[in-house]
Amino acid sequence: MKIIFHKFNKNKDEDLGTTDLVGWIIAVESTLNNDLQKVLSFLKICMDTYPSVLIDSKRLFYSGFSLIYTDGLRNLDHDSTTITTPSLEIQTPI
Repeated sequence: MKIIFHKFNKNKDEDLGTTDLVGWIIAVESTLNNDLQKVLSFLKICMDTYPSVLIDSKRLFYSGFSLIYTDGLRNLDHDSTTITTPSLEIQTPI
């Protein structure tokens, strides 16, 4: 969980802001197809499920982020594999 958290904590401020959370959701949930409305709906589910661990209703410390996995809202094995598997690059013929 810490690897995933730190990968998306771009500014290294020890919490995930809205931009960090959107980046995480897009990276781990391919079924959303980068549809912003679907991404925001998924983000709302996370925020509504864990309102007590949010900072200013918009940011999430590691302790709150880890609950998402501990409680089974996300699959840790799936997400770890998803973010650590290099994407296939399209090679242009020379």
